[in-house]
Amino acid sequence: MGRFRVFFLLIFLSVLGLEALKTQTRFKPLKTKPYVPQANDPTTPGHPVVLVPGDGGSQIEANLTGKPSVVHYTCYSKTADFFDLWLDLTSFVPVTIDCWVDNMRLVFNTTTGMSEDSPGVETRIQGFGGTASVEWLDKSKASQGTYFTYIADALTKWGYTRGKDLRGAPFDWRRAPHELTGYYAMLRTLIETTYYYNNNTKVIILGHSMGNPSMLEVNRSRMRISDQKDDVSLGRF
Repeated sequence: MGRFRVFFLLIFLSVLGLEALKTQTRFKPLKTKPYVPQANDPTTPGHPVVLVPGDGGSQIEANLTGKPSVVHYTCYSKTADFFDLWLDLTSFVPVTIDCWVDNMRLVFNTTTGMSEDSPGVETRIQGFGGTASVEWLDKSKASQGTYFTYIADALTKWGYTRGKDLRGAPFDWRRAPHELTGYYAMLRTLIETTYYYNNNTKVIILGHSMGNPSMLEVNRSRMRISDQKDDVSLGRF
């Protein structure tokens, strides 16, 4: 019985940690709820949709390649493979959260003018083009980790297919706009290929929060393309 109590205590502390994180950072969860089907719902998809997340809206994985130091003796300095960095609710319990912060932080390089991973930490964003990494921030699919989940579910009920006419464009939301030029190029390619593989149907970009300035950056540059139909903004930014 004692193990169950400890387990539920950890879950409770994790939820409290996430709530505290939301109040102390720019992370704004997408407030949605399960879609209730209507009698006049469409049965065939319209324009293809690309989901562009905001701050905190993409999963981040990390691999510790050999950190020169750790902030607590319980923290790992090296791991055998990539693990979930954002979002893993179990990381927000006391002590463990200190390890998480040190793995999550970026270091500014004054020579290049760019930010870098913390020494001994390698991070990556997985699932570009798919929707899994923007639907659920926590791979365990805990309710606190829902993001574009209900929107994607609603669109599939309208005939959309994940990976075909419903795409996702996760990115490293910790980075400054000038550090995301590679992402902008990937996004352009994603829009073009989605347009092409859906019978040359123009694409709608659905952005949330700080994902909208990312789209603005694309639109202000020469990367604006004719394959794009419209931008739809959700939430404050």
